Amino acid sequence: MTKLLRVEEAAERLGLKPATIRKMLFRRELVGVKPTKRAVRIREEDVEALCRVGYQARSQAGPRHDA
Repeated sequence: MTKLLRVEEAAERLGLKPATIRKMLFRRELVGVKPTKRAVRIREEDVEALCRVGYQARSQAGPRHDA
């Protein structure tokens, strides 16, 4: 059976803030599992895979158009 991690546990393993994990879930960069109406869990294998490839935050700024 797959181990499910809380947002805080996933953040600790990845060295990120829980808010960053929630943003990744919202943007569907990570897949979440909802065992109850409010709880969100992340599969341990998904976190381990992200550890192997690394995580680079998406740029918030759009493309620059220098004149």
